[in-house]
Amino acid sequence: MAEAESEPSPAEDDYAYSQVLGHTTIKGAQVVSLVAPPVLLALALVRRRPLVDARRFLISNARATWLVGPPLGAALGWARMRNLDDDAIADRAYRLRYNESQKRVDRFFVGGAFAVGAATAAFRPAGLTSIEGFLGGSAVGGAGEFFVPIYSTLYIVVFHWRRCRWGRTYMRGNKRG
Repeated sequence: MAEAESEPSPAEDDYAYSQVLGHTTIKGAQVVSLVAPPVLLALALVRRRPLVDARRFLISNARATWLVGPPLGAALGWARMRNLDDDAIADRAYRLRYNESQKRVDRFFVGGAFAVGAATAAFRPAGLTSIEGFLGGSAVGGAGEFFVPIYSTLYIVVFHWRRCRWGRTYMRGNKRG
């Protein structure tokens, strides 16, 4: 006698929905933390304001990253999921749960945001308060840490390429035959 597939409980459905929504919220913060600094730089150039005002830059970047990014990501996630059935949402949550690359990027973002935010709050440059320093530093740190997995992957590829037989031959200037 074959076992019948069990229906997921409503709690599992809610967990999958909240997991996907949490992912889109973090993605919103990541995207805005990467887009905000060039936009702020362009606005400073257009308005002919000083580009080196660290306090204004950190506060503006923090506002954009933490006040615009997560709500934008959550709204886009909700808009995407509102027309999906429960199986599609559960499938997306399953893929997010077991995607090591995505979890790695998210961990680097959260870790970098916390580390740089804590350091900025501790040293308080440009007359910032601790909370301004933490929020501004975490926005910049999250954006910077977004590139660490990319850099580490490229480093591993180049390092192994140089150590392989073809790489050593190429590095010596000999043609591959």
